[in-house]
Amino acid sequence: MNKAFQKQRFFESLISVMRRWLFALLFLLNGTLLDGQDLFNNDDDFGAKTKVSLLVEAAVAKPGTTVNLGLHLKMPEGWHTYWKNVGETGEATKVTWNNLPKGVVPGSIQWPVPEKVESFDQFTYAYHHEVLLIIPLQLAKDMKPGEFDLNGTVTWLECEETCLPGEKEVTAKLVVGDEEKIGEGADLFARWRKHWPDTEAMPELKASWAGLVDNNGERAVRLEVPVESGKIEFLPFGTKDFKWSVDHNSTYERGVGSTVIKKFIKSEAGKWPESIPGVIRVEKDGEVKGYKTAFVFSENEEVATPIESGQSKSIWFILGGAFLGGMILNIMPCVLPVISLKILGFVQQSQETPERVRKLGLTYGLGVLFSFLVLAGMMIAVRQSTGMASWGMQMQNPYFNLVLLLVVALVALNLFGVFEVNLGGGASGKVNELASREGYMGAFFNGLLATALATPCTAPFLAPAMGVALTQSNGVIIASMCAVAAGLAFPFVLLTFQPGWLGFLPKPGKWMVQFKQMMGFPMLAAAIWVLSFTGPMFGKGGVMWLGVLLCVVALAAWVFGEFMQRTVPKSSAPLVVCAFILVTGYAAALEWGLDWRHPESRKIAKGGIEVKAGGIQWKEWNPEAVAEARSAGHPVLIDFTADWCMSCKYTKSRALEVKPVIQKLKELGGVAFLADWTDRNPVITKALHQHQRGAVPLVLVYPPKGEAIVMPPVMNGPGKVLEALDKAGSLAP
Repeated sequence: MNKAFQKQRFFESLISVMRRWLFALLFLLNGTLLDGQDLFNNDDDFGAKTKVSLLVEAAVAKPGTTVNLGLHLKMPEGWHTYWKNVGETGEATKVTWNNLPKGVVPGSIQWPVPEKVESFDQFTYAYHHEVLLIIPLQLAKDMKPGEFDLNGTVTWLECEETCLPGEKEVTAKLVVGDEEKIGEGADLFARWRKHWPDTEAMPELKASWAGLVDNNGERAVRLEVPVESGKIEFLPFGTKDFKWSVDHNSTYERGVGSTVIKKFIKSEAGKWPESIPGVIRVEKDGEVKGYKTAFVFSENEEVATPIESGQSKSIWFILGGAFLGGMILNIMPCVLPVISLKILGFVQQSQETPERVRKLGLTYGLGVLFSFLVLAGMMIAVRQSTGMASWGMQMQNPYFNLVLLLVVALVALNLFGVFEVNLGGGASGKVNELASREGYMGAFFNGLLATALATPCTAPFLAPAMGVALTQSNGVIIASMCAVAAGLAFPFVLLTFQPGWLGFLPKPGKWMVQFKQMMGFPMLAAAIWVLSFTGPMFGKGGVMWLGVLLCVVALAAWVFGEFMQRTVPKSSAPLVVCAFILVTGYAAALEWGLDWRHPESRKIAKGGIEVKAGGIQWKEWNPEAVAEARSAGHPVLIDFTADWCMSCKYTKSRALEVKPVIQKLKELGGVAFLADWTDRNPVITKALHQHQRGAVPLVLVYPPKGEAIVMPPVMNGPGKVLEALDKAGSLAP
């Protein structure tokens, strides 16, 4: 990847982001204009415009056979609905069956080959005018003859310049008899079967990687298609683990009897696929054909990209860009807090011997170099295990960010004078035998901290240089990281080797205390910045509980500074108090509040509700869902709560999210709903008033039939909840 290519990818990425924001803005404006209207009423001028009907191919179907249903969607001129993989935007058509007859098992939708649609510079896969989505139904062999009602709810998204969601209940008659008869709509089914992708002509094709991961986290893949002419497109099946780049980045290489498509793919899970399923769409002479296939990678494929002889000269450009980028990092917002420490160090060092100042400068440089070598090792290890690595990737690790957050907060407290630890070259108090050792340790630590805060930033020259370096050999990666370290440390080391340049600084005095405290504010801002992206990594309440942890750490630091450093301690009691505060804060914030050691146990359920794998599987509350669960014979547990309600969290942890209640819900087949009142919700407010409550918490247990059992506002244990669930279960049919 040369410089021109990097520049092209940058502008393509920028355009992609801009067009996504434009699409989102238009969608939002459309939703605002339609607020208050019935979006799902096909007879309303403001509602969805697509006409949807449910058809049965067979007039009479025999038991034990497969009968085909068809969702027939007819769109107005200019409007389209979406394929199973929508592309960059959109939503696929779905059907939810309601009380199908016994002995009827529905299969998956069979999708015709779609068109590729460009709208607002976004590429999607869709259908215009009309489409028939065929769904096979398997009938049981012992199914009795007769007429049966088929009922389902279809949801779709239709778009022109604006997009409208649609929903409609569809019905059809299924006739089961001893003799099979073809229905009147059989010709329509036969016509749309011709649009299905061929599953036999190209069942398996060859794919190969065209390099390692670039600076955008994407990787090029070459797909070889045995078609040499016509308009060829590869429509990959959607998956949550991989994301395809916009189609602007695709290239096509025509050959004798084949075409090679080069696309870009991004891994969301850190693993790369062994095969890529999808549909090849070929349009030629006005005729469209589709081929269902899977591109398979060779097991022995060498994915590393060697450095060609013609590229050897570019290594110096990589190293030069890395060095310049490292220098510019010194003035980037991420590193500005550390500059405050450097300035303070300059002031303290201005009165020391030149030899000591130089040694402290070199020690700082060693700290920076050591950090970047560790980072290089991490990148190489990640690349060898997953095939991907990127600048600042350690910031994706919540535990690394947590340590960084605590370190930055403690540095801020130190600068404010809450407690004392020397981070610069001189002692703020009297000099003693340990001053030299503490100064060197402080300088080395300063280098570590500068690196930790620098890596999230992407300075000019650094992004393209590191992007290219990460696609090269391990030696180039190590050399590039050393070049960045040299650039980051160079200005500071240069000043320490030119002590005369420090002569402009005033002599040490009382003003240094105020200056030191003032330098704590940039570091405090850095702590808030780290908290802003670290908190969400630990779940919905991450920011709050990490904030609690920071308060606890600050209290312990104050106790240590006040009773151990500024007074002569008569006992070790202050240390015991500090230990107690830290242990209590750790247990409350990290273990109880966040369950921080098991982030993988959390997932986001429908409605944005956070649930744990081994906990209660909460669903988003609404009256209709509760009524549906009760009508199906399920006991129901409802928790009305809010993020700002501490008593709600206490009750949930002590009386709801406990093993006895979790097991009881499983035994009874109970359904749990979470009513989140964090933001104003008039429906929840009305439900609270119906139970004579003006606020949360409110916990209800409903039997399948009968009135709700209201729990006490605050509960210290699960006893009342278990008693109510037993009562509700006894009333179940």
